[in-house]
Amino acid sequence: MLSSMRGWVRGVAVAACLAGSATAALIASAPASAGDGGACAGSLIDTRNAIWDGKKIGELDVYYDAATGRNCAKMNHAGATWGKRVWTGVQITVCEEGRPGNGCHSVAGGDAQDIGRYSYYAGPATPRASARGRCIVASAYVYAPGINAGPGVSTGISHCG
Repeated sequence: MLSSMRGWVRGVAVAACLAGSATAALIASAPASAGDGGACAGSLIDTRNAIWDGKKIGELDVYYDAATGRNCAKMNHAGATWGKRVWTGVQITVCEEGRPGNGCHSVAGGDAQDIGRYSYYAGPATPRASARGRCIVASAYVYAPGINAGPGVSTGISHCG
């Protein structure tokens, strides 16, 4: 599992750099949830498809709860991964920055992640920090069944304000 976590963190770091982030604040902490059990609070604000070999095998969903100012992310299985126990991970970071352009420096309590071998989804991952007036970065991956690899997706630095 440790090597898978390292690979995922490396992949998320690459995705953050591609999104224009100078700094990716990635902290390997305890999972934010037990995976395969729970829903995100709030409204769906973003969806990113994970495509492998031309087919959708996962979907990163990001939510915002206006009452608390908190975001939440889940990586849902789809297609060939649905019901298959494969490595799945999701991470969300609340940035100090209130607009994109200067990277993403995590605020205290601003990181949440869930990584494991799940059959339907990873998450929900909800940071303790409010995202009001700040940007977020959400990233996720799902392994293709029978293959020790899979696509990663990221929102980049987004949903600011």
